[in-house]
Amino acid sequence: MLTNIYLFISSWYLYHFIEYCFHQFGHSRKYGGHIYILHMNHHKIQYPITKLKDIAPYKTGNKYYFSDGEVAYIPPSILITYCLYNLLNFYNFIFIISEMIFIGIISDYVHKQIHIQDSWLEKYNWFLESRRLHFKHHKKININYSFAGLDYSMDKLAGTYNNN
Repeated sequence: MLTNIYLFISSWYLYHFIEYCFHQFGHSRKYGGHIYILHMNHHKIQYPITKLKDIAPYKTGNKYYFSDGEVAYIPPSILITYCLYNLLNFYNFIFIISEMIFIGIISDYVHKQIHIQDSWLEKYNWFLESRRLHFKHHKKININYSFAGLDYSMDKLAGTYNNN
């Protein structure tokens, strides 16, 4: 039981560390490559400063029937999955990957709701705070802070958290 608690906590922070790194690449012209290009579409085309919220459905570019996010983040996610598969025993691998997929689905859903006008989540203070920080991130695109989605621990550790 204690092992599962450790795996749960490890998975939570591993997911958010990876998410933070991916988002950093999304803002790095020098190192981000296709992730940077596709992520800047999110900031400048789908949800620019002048229209951070829009009516549903969530706006994204599509290439070959995949969203920009899928095109940008699935290939490196497969590489990370492969590395974890080779590093961990099978039980730990399944536990960690399953949780990370679950957290990823929730994080993606919340991010989409942040940009949806009149989201059903607006009745929750945690959501309004996440939206506020995320919109601040969009408005100050060249000042790199508030990269997180659900958990701002990595921003706090990296000194990129700004709650003002």
